[in-house]
Amino acid sequence: MHCAAYDARRAGGARLALLHAHPRRARDAGLLLGVCTNKLESLSLLLLEALDMKKYFGSIVGPDTTGVAKPDPKPFYEAVSRLNRLPNEAIMFGDS
Repeated sequence: MHCAAYDARRAGGARLALLHAHPRRARDAGLLLGVCTNKLESLSLLLLEALDMKKYFGSIVGPDTTGVAKPDPKPFYEAVSRLNRLPNEAIMFGDS
């Protein structure tokens, strides 16, 4: 089986610790974190669980959750709603 979770775990503790550092610090500072992705929600959950990172995120939303994919804003609004917040209380960071 080849997947990002397997590669990160195989790379050793230092890489995995770095992967956890920022979400852990954000959570410890009282920030709520969510994931809004174009990957299926179920697959995203599996990946985050394999990396032991699901615990940092209060919402995980994919196109199968809302019926539409990014850049449509509906997945973002759903991710924010699952955190019991309003869109004007959220900041989104993208990877593209």
